[in-house]
Amino acid sequence: MRQPIHVGMTLALLCAPGIAYAQQQATVDDIVVTGASDLLIGLVKVNLNVQPGAPLSSVNLSAVELDTINLGFFKSAQARLLTQDGKNILQIAVVPNPDIRSVVVEDTDLVEAGQIKTFLEQRMNIAEGVTLNTARIEESKTALGQAFRELGLPYVPLVTTDLREENGGVILTYSVDENAPINRIEVTGNTQLPKELVSAAFKPLANNKRFDLNLYQQALQTVAQAYAERGFEGSGPDIAASTLENGVFSVRIRELRIGAIDASAVGGASLKVKPGDLYNVNALTDDERAASNATGRAVTAVAQPVADQPGVVNIVFTPGEAASEPIREIRVAGNSAVSSADIAKVLRLKPGDVYTERVAQRDYLAIQRLYRERGLELTTRDPIRFEGGVLTYTVREVKIAGYTLRWTGAHRTTDRVILREFPAPGSLFDSARIRQGLEAVVRSGLVSNPQVNPVVNPESPESVTLELTFTENSSRVFEPAISYDTISGFAGQLALTDTNLFGLAHQASARLEASPNDAGQVLGGSVSYTIPWLDIDFLDFRKVRTSVSANVFSLVTPNQPIYRRNPDGTINTNDKTGREYSERSTGFNFSVGRPLTNALRLNMGVSTEFTNDFLEVKTSDQKDAPDDAAVAGLIPAPGQTTLLYGDLVYDTADSPDFPTRGYRANLGLGYGFGYQGDRALGWTQITGGARTYFGFGNTLESGSKQQVIAVRANAGALIGSVPDSRLFSLGGSEPTERFTLRGYDPRSFIGQNFFTSSLEYRYNFNLQAGIAQGLYGVAFVDAGDAWTDSNDFNLNFGYGLGVQLNLGVGGALFPALRFDYAFSPSSPSGKFTFRIGSFF
Repeated sequence: MRQPIHVGMTLALLCAPGIAYAQQQATVDDIVVTGASDLLIGLVKVNLNVQPGAPLSSVNLSAVELDTINLGFFKSAQARLLTQDGKNILQIAVVPNPDIRSVVVEDTDLVEAGQIKTFLEQRMNIAEGVTLNTARIEESKTALGQAFRELGLPYVPLVTTDLREENGGVILTYSVDENAPINRIEVTGNTQLPKELVSAAFKPLANNKRFDLNLYQQALQTVAQAYAERGFEGSGPDIAASTLENGVFSVRIRELRIGAIDASAVGGASLKVKPGDLYNVNALTDDERAASNATGRAVTAVAQPVADQPGVVNIVFTPGEAASEPIREIRVAGNSAVSSADIAKVLRLKPGDVYTERVAQRDYLAIQRLYRERGLELTTRDPIRFEGGVLTYTVREVKIAGYTLRWTGAHRTTDRVILREFPAPGSLFDSARIRQGLEAVVRSGLVSNPQVNPVVNPESPESVTLELTFTENSSRVFEPAISYDTISGFAGQLALTDTNLFGLAHQASARLEASPNDAGQVLGGSVSYTIPWLDIDFLDFRKVRTSVSANVFSLVTPNQPIYRRNPDGTINTNDKTGREYSERSTGFNFSVGRPLTNALRLNMGVSTEFTNDFLEVKTSDQKDAPDDAAVAGLIPAPGQTTLLYGDLVYDTADSPDFPTRGYRANLGLGYGFGYQGDRALGWTQITGGARTYFGFGNTLESGSKQQVIAVRANAGALIGSVPDSRLFSLGGSEPTERFTLRGYDPRSFIGQNFFTSSLEYRYNFNLQAGIAQGLYGVAFVDAGDAWTDSNDFNLNFGYGLGVQLNLGVGGALFPALRFDYAFSPSSPSGKFTFRIGSFF
């Protein structure tokens, strides 16, 4: 018995040291968190790496504090070990973050702010009243950016947040950068659309230099619609595969292809589509028609997506259960804007074909496309009826029921001034005419910020009321001005203009001019009144834009050179005396104009003026010039003349500001009479001109070409006894381009006949920023002459460079400013000219 006892005691002795060590090792008896709610306290305890029972020696207080802070709910955390009532306590004192008072999402184009706030609340528990969690905010930025990518943005946008403490809480603001920079755009995968069409679709986005969701969606819609119009439904930009990285926007086009074709149910019908072909509904519709005729039953081609091949569909031709009746007759009802013959050209179904509803529906869609190509709209209410072998397409054309005019701010423009530019109620809804109406009222300068909202009558979808919203522009202008030119010197002007008198768009102006000169003729002025549309209820004046204009004036033109005369009494522009005179013209103009066709306009008028010329005092720099007595007889004698005239103006140019195609021409005929001194006057005036334009280069967002070659030629003749004041004079850059000859002084060439021509290369910088509404570079060559005797004709040339700046505010355009620098034999070092007015 001693031996077992001895062994047991030995084992006890061997184990005793370990037992003693375990009893001496201190552990964490409890964890206490202070400063937080019960929910947060529980969250801290659950997520700590230290739990009750852990050896005190294993507790790293810094790690405990870091684990607590990393939860995201606390500003600070302080951990310490202490003993209370004989227990070892791990105490963590925390300072929680404030509660979120509100979540603000700055405006985004892709997703509404409310949807983003819902996403944050449901996915991240970030909402009003919740304790701020900084860790989740960082996670939410990543999740939100990825969500935007999945919703169609071609890149993961940068999401930023801003925290602002207010009244014990936090205002949390999210911002999403939806405007990543774009340096270039690369489009791949397109085999069916013209490259120019695709490039033009994305051109506005490229010009913007930054991503813009609206421009992107417009481009996607344009390309997808172009595919659909060609029958390639389902083809277009692949949003998921398109990326924007490092400024390079790679747009991937996915063209849908046919995988397998199952035509077993239609027997021996001859089909055109083959596996591997692009999916095209036009080709499938032809096959549906052929298979229906072959089987005597309506056959439908059903496209079935292939799960593991997103760009592929399988086609199954499925015949109807019962035989279908053949078409005996096709009728079109309700069409007024498009002839039945034109509609018949776009229909696939013909008399004798087996009626197939699917093909008939696509035929009606073809009718809709035909209408839309002409700017018109149709509804789809009960469009197809097939009874007794008669297939009837009922065309329901959308018409304008009326207009509702709304204004932002005060206005005095009458509704009639606006609405007369638009199609009358009861007219067809013609998008081209509506757009022309908008352009007309905006170009008038009366209004800006136009908005159009079509409101459909739910009881009669064919009736649309157009809500038009405008902001009225200021139309009264008081304009003091001081000017200087090398011919006339300094001049001052006070002008008062109203372009919307009585709210009727009547234009009235009064001008007072002061032009100091050595003849003492300082003051001049004019009063004018123009009615751009004589809108009275008489004959056809309400429908046809008839204009009336009147002008009374007394104007001074100083510093006119005095020329010696040829033996026949005509002016010799090559022989200046060195003396000058000032001319005062006093009279009135009255004119009436109205269109004969959309492109042809007739203007008729009368102009009467009294002229008096005054010799200017001889100055010190004219000491070698003749005395007063020697030049008195060279000054034109006082006179009075009247000119009756008519002009035909033809214009098919595509733009009034920067024409790139089309023609402009004019032909004028007038008869004048009167006296000058004791000489009776009577003459016939004939003038004419033509202009044309050849655009090339890039196509801009407006649809016009960026570069253009413009050519013009003008000529005129005065037959009979003509006063000096009515002679043709050329030189400089004139407001009327027919008398322009850059590189020469004004009135350098004077005579009873004239010829001028210009060749211009123009480049559109496509600038629209602030008040600048267009910037153009010009290179030009001018040629021309004015003469009385045919032996005196000598073609004179000028050439140079120029810049034109178009100005405007709020859609209203101001007169363009044109600056030219030209060279000629008389000005080899160049001559600067400035004028107000746009391109010829």
